[in-house]
Amino acid sequence: MDYHAVGKTGLFVSRLCFGGLTIGPLQSNRPLAESAGVIRAALDAGVNFIYSIFL
Repeated sequence: MDYHAVGKTGLFVSRLCFGGLTIGPLQSNRPLAESAGVIRAALDAGVNFIYSIFL
């Protein structure tokens, strides 16, 4: 996984972002365990940048 610095914060985030809307209640009706599994797979692949807006 490729990581990039966030300004001068000392934080490094994955170039690939996981968009959480696709597992949220506004877009899909997935069971909680299935959604958690999708997030776990992204984390296992090295993603550490998760973006989600739930209104």
